[in-house]
Amino acid sequence: RPRIAQLCEKAGLYVRAMEHYTELSDLKRCVVNTHSMDPAALTEFFGTLSREWALDCLKELLKINMRQNLQIAVNIAKEYTEQLTIQDIMKMFTKFDSYEGLFYYLGHFVNTCEDKEVVFKFIEAAAKTNQIKEVE
Repeated sequence: RPRIAQLCEKAGLYVRAMEHYTELSDLKRCVVNTHSMDPAALTEFFGTLSREWALDCLKELLKINMRQNLQIAVNIAKEYTEQLTIQDIMKMFTKFDSYEGLFYYLGHFVNTCEDKEVVFKFIEAAAKTNQIKEVE
């Protein structure tokens, strides 16, 4: 399997390579090549990871190139919120000072959420990203 994964990675088939890798460091190396991956396939792949590995890979996406990877990270976070938990995802976006990510992520839940912390974080993120209409 590692040999097949290496060949897939060399050929630019990163999602296929990640399906065969078994080490987190290998996954992190491949996951940042979002420019060469189908976003739907990448999102689906995250569903196969453990909670910890999924969070680590999301952090890697944001660490390597937040501008390029923010939207895909938000989409993955929205898709797997139950597995990853809102609290851990909020911590992740906050750690990277990504109020834009926090705004788009929490905007998906804020209207149906009873958690005051989630609503507060959404309002804070909206204010910091100049989304004044949302703050009102």
